[in-house]
Order: sequence, then structure tokens, then C-alpha cells
Amino acid sequence: MRNVQPEEAKKEYDNQVVFIDVREESEHRQARIPKSQLIPLSQIQHRWEEIPRDKEVVIYCQSGNRSASLIMELERMGFDKLMNLSGGIIAWHQGNLPVEFG
Repeated sequence: MRNVQPEEAKKEYDNQVVFIDVREESEHRQARIPKSQLIPLSQIQHRWEEIPRDKEVVIYCQSGNRSASLIMELERMGFDKLMNLSGGIIAWHQGNLPVEFG
């Protein structure tokens, strides 16, 4: 699994890489990375096909733990272009990177 620090993830973000938030809808409503797609972990069993296989994808959650677990599972299914945002949206926000609230 490839872990990326917020600064490196921001470069990917600037290059239009897909960002997927796997937190629950209530968490996503509170704060999110702009333009990220929400696929809650509780729905991933039915929505995993929405994750692109042919593009780089950054997956994030609150702290990086849920996203890391999901990435390990998806890699067993053959996904190979996934990155985990180390520290999740907490680290992203602490790095003064773009966050939408509300």
C-alpha cells in the first residue's frame, strides 16, 4: 500500500487525481476535501465498482485507518493504483490544505 503525506497528496489533488472519502455521510457533511467523492465504508460492498481501476486514486477517512484497511482489501481484489492519505482529513486540515465545511 502506498501511503501519501498530505503535502504529496495535494500535488496529486492539483493534478486532478480522484479523491474518495470513505467516512460516513454525517462525517462528510461536517468537513471534506473539495471535489472528493463520497463512498461510505458501510456501502463499499455494493459500490466498490465506482472506484476507478485505471486511474490513480487517493482514499481517505478521518485518520487514515479505515482507508488503509479498505485499500488492503481492494488490493487483494486487484486494484493497484490506490493511495492512502496518511493521517486522513485530520492531517490534511492541519496542513492548511483546502477543506469544505458544512
